Amino acid sequence: TTLTRFGMEMANSESKKTNLLGIKMLRSIGDEKTMLKSCYERPGMATDIVGFLSSLGKRVHPSEARRIYYQVSGMPFNSVPPPRLSGWGRSNPADEWAFDEGIGGESVSGRVKGLSLVSSRMDGSIDPNAVLSYLEWTMVFTNTSMRQREARAMVLLPPGGVVSRLTLWVDGEEREAAFAARKKVRGAYQKVVSRQRDPVLVTTKGSDRVLVQCFPVPIGGEMKIRFGITAPLLLETLEKGQMFLPCFAERNFGIPDGTCHDIWVESQQPISVNGGLLSEENPKTGLYAVRGSISNQVLPNNRTMVLVKRSESGIKSWTADHKGEDDRVITQLISEKETIAPGRVIFVIDGSKSTKDRVAEITEAFKRLPGTIEVGVIVASDNIAVLTEFVKPLDSSSIIAISDRLGKIPFDGGCDNVPALSKAWELASKRKNSAIVWIHGVQPVILSSTAALEQKLERRPDNPTLYDLQFTTGPNKIIDELDDLKNLKTVHRTGTLRADIENLFALWSGDRIQFAFIRENVSTHTAGRLKPEMQTSSHLARLWAYDKVIELISSKKTNAASEAMTTAVNYQLVTPITGAVVLESQEQYDDAGLEPAAPGTVPTIPEPETWMLIMVVFCTFSGLIYRRRLMCREF
Repeated sequence: TTLTRFGMEMANSESKKTNLLGIKMLRSIGDEKTMLKSCYERPGMATDIVGFLSSLGKRVHPSEARRIYYQVSGMPFNSVPPPRLSGWGRSNPADEWAFDEGIGGESVSGRVKGLSLVSSRMDGSIDPNAVLSYLEWTMVFTNTSMRQREARAMVLLPPGGVVSRLTLWVDGEEREAAFAARKKVRGAYQKVVSRQRDPVLVTTKGSDRVLVQCFPVPIGGEMKIRFGITAPLLLETLEKGQMFLPCFAERNFGIPDGTCHDIWVESQQPISVNGGLLSEENPKTGLYAVRGSISNQVLPNNRTMVLVKRSESGIKSWTADHKGEDDRVITQLISEKETIAPGRVIFVIDGSKSTKDRVAEITEAFKRLPGTIEVGVIVASDNIAVLTEFVKPLDSSSIIAISDRLGKIPFDGGCDNVPALSKAWELASKRKNSAIVWIHGVQPVILSSTAALEQKLERRPDNPTLYDLQFTTGPNKIIDELDDLKNLKTVHRTGTLRADIENLFALWSGDRIQFAFIRENVSTHTAGRLKPEMQTSSHLARLWAYDKVIELISSKKTNAASEAMTTAVNYQLVTPITGAVVLESQEQYDDAGLEPAAPGTVPTIPEPETWMLIMVVFCTFSGLIYRRRLMCREF
């Protein structure tokens, strides 16, 4: 313990050399429990005699301890249960780690003892021909501690997904969210939290990520929330689609052994799952389903388990625009997207511990890289390691050389990837039509400033393109900083790391097709013939609106920000400029200047088409009566 505390002080030094010596010392002989305990300690809280004596000198702040813990272990501090508090400073043995500095904030922060997710269910529906899905995730939290708790989680959404519904149960009643400007909903949430009332808040936290937080989970009680996600499917071919399931990237609550996610997804066309993780059903003609339970350990690695069959001819779809002007429809056209292979690619490989078992997959994938592309390889280790002396196309001998040099990299702890990305930019930008492929694990802390890297990518928005390939589920603070850049692309995980890298190479070589969705808001007069069989739900309108908001945010047009805000609120979407909040009473909504969504305007599973069904029945019934009267007259 003494050596660990001493090593942490070295690792917290302003001297880069001393800092690195301290990290290496901790990797070798450091006590993980002592480091983890330091991540939770707060001023005046020494939990052992050595910690007390250490605190008399230059104390390592919990935020620095969390950075050190990642650099030593390669894991986020809140990815493991908090340690047991013992010794000095233990004021309340029944309520360990009672202090939660993250309440009402914008980060997940540390795990909280006594707070657990005890029930989780996902109910989804798929429209294969319209290439879209809607899923609702319902969660129940319990609290066995001696204080009220706030549950917080970073949730990974399906690619291109948007939160379109938020519900909180208050005294057994469902309450719907108000959608408004991000600052406004967060202000309302924090105000109600300070009064110990019941709110739930959802805001974006980077691309395809949202922060969900609810308070209070009462002492000895529970809190129940639900949020809905509208998302497109990922098309492998025109006949095959994939539905991604959401999952936790970060959380401050525990999930007891035996608590699983209960999943039920339905479609009008055949759907299946990988690996037999869920049961497949065909209960009646035109209805297919997959259902079952899956543990939280398995879910992040099987997010694309739902495979969807669709008609190759289904490239057009439409829906009425009930939120816009009269006589408007949203149309969608699926088209092939041209992909141009880069002339130069610089690979940045994370030198952290999580990469060690992935090296073989990476080097095997290199064999499928088109031979015309110039290649450079950099490892983001404690010190940048450039594995290729000069940039050139790969051949069998250079792949072997790269493999040998990768074998000599220690791949230990958690490493700073920002300097390596900046070095890669310098190499890639020397040639037009270039790319950086960043292959990495979690990035829970930023170890050095991203300002210079952000400047480079921002000032050269057309070259090079940065491909982000994260092979483990978890936070990525670096991408959070770079999220609004145009030259940033995410490589979505659909299989093994090797397969995902090879799929990227296949796009560059033309062996695989990439698809684009062209969504437009047009009048019924200019839309052409709208076939009834091509009609889909209003989720298509939500996806169009989300596209428009993102486009307007990056636009320099006058009033673009105002138009983006109006669109997001009108279509009830959580976007980078809007959020959703549920408050306990109408008085609280009035006090915050918010209006909750009307029950009839929120999506459900399946989405309500009540009025459409009534009209169909009415028209059919009227037709039968009319026909019967004609027959009576003829008789």
